[in-house]
Amino acid sequence: QGKRIILFMGRIHPKKGVDILIEAFEQVANKDQRLHLLIAGPDEVGLKTKLIKRADALGIAERVTWAGMLRGGLKWGAYSCAELFCLPSHQENFGVAVAEALACGLPVAISAPVNISPEVLEASAGLVFHDDTISVKNCLLQWLAIRDTDRTKMGLNARRLFIDQFDMASVCIKLISILENHAK
Repeated sequence: QGKRIILFMGRIHPKKGVDILIEAFEQVANKDQRLHLLIAGPDEVGLKTKLIKRADALGIAERVTWAGMLRGGLKWGAYSCAELFCLPSHQENFGVAVAEALACGLPVAISAPVNISPEVLEASAGLVFHDDTISVKNCLLQWLAIRDTDRTKMGLNARRLFIDQFDMASVCIKLISILENHAK
């Protein structure tokens, strides 16, 4: 409570860029003492121990929570408590966690290699950056500089993007419309 939570939700894996998120977070953490990084997801390759040691060495261990795999209400609670979802992945075909964040009206900060980054940019539903530490840091600084009203608007845009492009009911309606037009 009283924290500004930046949420990473996904596998703790080298391709997901959690290491660069930790490095970037350390560089912006002093901008607001309420900033907190919540990392949720399974550690499939034994990377978590190394990342915990790195956060400790950077002096931010107390500002990083390692939640492990979240399911059900805990997962959705993490999305609702967060201020920003961040995925600095080096490669991502779609990003289910990104779509879940959008569905919750949570603005996203994602790297360009996340394949839905153009849609996020076009909808003004979040921020897009390169998958390196400097770019993640600059993105987080940009996020911190955005006015509250603009962050709220970005959250509304996030929800609208999900409804318009990723909600199955919307997708089915669009598909039926395309098929009907094609049949004419």
